[in-house]
Amino acid sequence: TGGDSHTAASPQQKQLAKAMAEAISHKDELEYVRGDGFCMLAEVLASRHARPIAEALAAPGTVLSAEEDVPADLLELVGETVRASETGRWRGPRFELWDDWIRLVEATAADDDADDAARR
Repeated sequence: TGGDSHTAASPQQKQLAKAMAEAISHKDELEYVRGDGFCMLAEVLASRHARPIAEALAAPGTVLSAEEDVPADLLELVGETVRASETGRWRGPRFELWDDWIRLVEATAADDDADDAARR
């Protein structure tokens, strides 16, 4: 089961994923959105949708800001969450992370088929 810890999402990852997806879904509330759908990670985490959970998961006393770098511990958790979202066992939003940018990735028909098969 040691290998499972790398693919199974923790409750914190699921909460963070849901909050980040909500923030990214409200692009009109974000200033830094690229044409390819990538949003600045710091701004996503500092948004009204993700900030409460992101600050709760970060080191005590962390205050997130769109103008500041994402703290290393939170960046690591985001990376783990993105990697978990790339697995077939994930039941949440899927993400792509590129440097300091993140975007939602649309589920493909193959992903939907795999999800349906897993539910049977």
